[in-house]
Amino acid sequence: MRTHRILQHVVGVLALAAGWIGAPAWGRGLTPQTLIWQGTTNTILSLFKVYSLGAMASSGLPVTLRVETGPAVIANGTITVNDVGTVGVTAEQAGDGTYAAVREYRNFNVRQVALTSYGVNGTGGSAHEVQVMNIYAFVANGAAGLKVVEIFGSGNPPRAVAVDTGGSANSVHVVQQMVGQIGGLYAYVAAGTSGLEVFEVTDPFRRVQLVGGLGTAGNAQEVRVVGTRAYVAEAAAGLEVFDVADPANPVRLGGYDTIGHAVGVQVLGNFAYVADLEGGLQIIDVSNPGNPIRVGGYDTGGTALGIQVVGERAYVADGAAGLVVLDVGDPTNPVRLGGYGTKGPAQSVRLEGNYAFVCEGTAGLEVIDVGNPNQPLRVGGYATAGSAQRLQVAGSVLYVATSDSGFQSVGYRLGYPQTITWGGTDNGLLTRDVAYPLSARASGGGPVTLQVKTGPAIIAAGKITVTGAGAVVVTAEQAGDGTYLPASLTRTFNVRQVMLTRVGALDTSGHAYGLTLRGVLVYKNNLPPVVEGNYAWVADGDAGLQVIDVGNPANPVRVGGYDTPGQAHGVVLGGDNYAFVADGTGGLLLIDVSNPAAPFLRSSAAAGGNVWGTPVPEGYYPNGQPAELMYAVSESAGLLQFQYGSQFGAIIGSHVVYDTIGSAHAVATYGNMAYIADGEAGLQIVRMYVFNSPIQPPPVRVGGYDTSGTAWDVQVKGNYAYVADGDAGLQVLSVGDPANPSAPVRVGGFDTGGTAYGVRLAGHLAFVAAGEAGLKAIDLTDPANPMLVGHYDTGGTARGMRVEGNLIYVAAGEAGLQIFEYKEGFPQTIQLQLPAEVPFQSNPLMVATTTSGLPLTLSVLSGPGSVVNNQLLLNGLGPVTVRVDQAGNDDFLPATAEWTVTVTDSPPRLGARLAAAQVEVFWPAGVTGLILQGRESLSLGNPWKNVTTPPVQSGGEARVQLDETVPYRYFRLIK
Repeated sequence: MRTHRILQHVVGVLALAAGWIGAPAWGRGLTPQTLIWQGTTNTILSLFKVYSLGAMASSGLPVTLRVETGPAVIANGTITVNDVGTVGVTAEQAGDGTYAAVREYRNFNVRQVALTSYGVNGTGGSAHEVQVMNIYAFVANGAAGLKVVEIFGSGNPPRAVAVDTGGSANSVHVVQQMVGQIGGLYAYVAAGTSGLEVFEVTDPFRRVQLVGGLGTAGNAQEVRVVGTRAYVAEAAAGLEVFDVADPANPVRLGGYDTIGHAVGVQVLGNFAYVADLEGGLQIIDVSNPGNPIRVGGYDTGGTALGIQVVGERAYVADGAAGLVVLDVGDPTNPVRLGGYGTKGPAQSVRLEGNYAFVCEGTAGLEVIDVGNPNQPLRVGGYATAGSAQRLQVAGSVLYVATSDSGFQSVGYRLGYPQTITWGGTDNGLLTRDVAYPLSARASGGGPVTLQVKTGPAIIAAGKITVTGAGAVVVTAEQAGDGTYLPASLTRTFNVRQVMLTRVGALDTSGHAYGLTLRGVLVYKNNLPPVVEGNYAWVADGDAGLQVIDVGNPANPVRVGGYDTPGQAHGVVLGGDNYAFVADGTGGLLLIDVSNPAAPFLRSSAAAGGNVWGTPVPEGYYPNGQPAELMYAVSESAGLLQFQYGSQFGAIIGSHVVYDTIGSAHAVATYGNMAYIADGEAGLQIVRMYVFNSPIQPPPVRVGGYDTSGTAWDVQVKGNYAYVADGDAGLQVLSVGDPANPSAPVRVGGFDTGGTAYGVRLAGHLAFVAAGEAGLKAIDLTDPANPMLVGHYDTGGTARGMRVEGNLIYVAAGEAGLQIFEYKEGFPQTIQLQLPAEVPFQSNPLMVATTTSGLPLTLSVLSGPGSVVNNQLLLNGLGPVTVRVDQAGNDDFLPATAEWTVTVTDSPPRLGARLAAAQVEVFWPAGVTGLILQGRESLSLGNPWKNVTTPPVQSGGEARVQLDETVPYRYFRLIK
């Protein structure tokens, strides 16, 4: 009985071959068995060569080999690799009632080509062709003429000399030639409308001399010199042959007007092979140069731009049709052997061994293995610095003429690919400033170099330490050797970051400078007061005090306000439902907010100057007097102290505590220490004495630090003072014991990119209101090295803020109140698996995965698609837009991605599998009008025939089972 096994898909055709693909019977308590590979011991194979390959089980049971990955065929105990890339082969014994199943895996590779740039030489013109001889590169430089560059000298830049040609220098061929008894070096130039020009270039930096030339019948495009004859491709005029035995006196011998436009020529024996543009390949017998005769040709299907003939094969650079390989053993009857569709239009081609190097204009350079001329395969490529036109192969270097960048030197070498595997930490999420082991190993055994390509990290002594936020990309590189090609592998690491999400906003009528958060005290039934409501109290500049209900942060609502006489800069709630507003020239205001909808002024006091910042309540006098203290600052008067009485609802006194040397903007207290953000004077620290007496000793300045910016705000935590320092960003100052500070010392800082106006602390994070740069989240784990871990553009000038729970309330200047949610965790990325276009099919598709491995939520935003069991079901034609969400968890931040896929009506992809000892061919259900066809071989004499067995619709698939009577090995679907 014949069964089948899947080999590969080729241009929409499903190919099957003899073999068995049963599922292994895994069992417990069975005798284990081992596998021994047989046949080739080489893991590096050649393209299209047949190698013996097999495997034997210690049990004596039959072993099945199959290609798991890569371009290869296994048949009759052999393996043939038919394309470049890694091939993975599995040997499997399914076991029986005595022996347990066993499976082993083996990799194979083929030789490839590695290309490396050695540099670019600008020629100041449009390089059409370059030829290297001795230590010089001779460049046909278009309208700039002939240029000679010393490429192996010590000059930097290299010495060069340019010579005008009569027309555009399109091609150059340099030959060593005897003239009489004297040998010299001559450059033959196809000079466009000026025809053929000959230069003596024996010592080009002493003399480049035009010694001869001759006008041609057409526009000279390419010249090749063989012996004492020059062959010139002349566009519409075809091919001309010249006697150049005397370079100073070229003589026309004859010519042939080809059917197209001759742009390339090569001469081999008695035949000239002409790349004739729309005329394809033309073969001219030039044995009688006075009367060249066409003997054959071939319509290549494209536009023949370049030609090289090696032995009995012609390689044509055929423009948009790519590379064409012809058998020209019989010049009268060229036969097409094969071809390769290049990425860009093929301009020219040069052969080296089994490799064709093809110039493709702006697409650069491709290397095609033509060892099997019937199936050329790409084995390498390089994006050249300019538009690649022609090249020369010299040893292990390619010299590529590019029309807009001069010529480029590209080293090439053959070798076997090698793989790199990582060692050390397997965690892509690292903790900042912790060293993790990291290593890499190359399969070729050579040393591997690790390097941080992007991101804040250090690699030393086999360990990686991430020093900042953001993705860190590490590259492992192995340079290769005489056997192995270079290899590289990248890996990405991350540290915890902060995601800021705006959840609500309210555009206040003024310019929001500062805010505070609190409900109001409510008295009921002679019980102690309780706090009710959730309000943001916004100091809104010229618009005074604004009261905003933020009980629902997503929908802030203004409930009231009070238009203060000055400019409200800061606000705090204290006492019995009082809002204290720093009102600029209006002084300090005490506003009754018992009814948030109708605040009213109870009292005010001026202490000189412009009252700024957020007032700081300091509690009761120690002597029990019925008065409380409130500190504020004035730009001109420094630190201010106010006394107020809750039972009176009035400010009962004020005075200047300490006149600072700068412009005081904010104050933070710690014990009896006042830390003052003093504008251009930086940080000032003042000790305030308060005794059980109305008489106080004068305050004393105990230290300070002149920051490099303008200090607008300050917060104190632990042994550090954190200063929002204007254009200088966030400054971190060590103060020792904040209740008894030492002289402040700067230990670190962070440039916030905008004007840092406000700072608030939450755990190891600092949130900075950075003016026009928005809201910044900064990690303070290492105070000496603050690190940006999050950012949000507030849309206005971020001035002040409050942090409550996981919410940040920002006074954002002209943008009013902005409310953000913050979450700290590791970033994750969603990797979409949908192509841009898929055939219509009704079976569900997995759309994406995420780097965290957490489950995804899938939704269809638009188009003919739906979600079934969190998989995408395409149920119509046209574009389908899909959204993928991952909500995050305690470790990972949320992530989202969108993608649009276009559903076409092309036939879906076929598949095959074993089903009850028969092969079952299947495809997605739901597509109408499809016909399954089969054929025994792909030869021209074997037509496609309809498979008469009707498909069975089941499980979202259309299925056809084939038994041994079905003669087909190849299948396709047509509409």
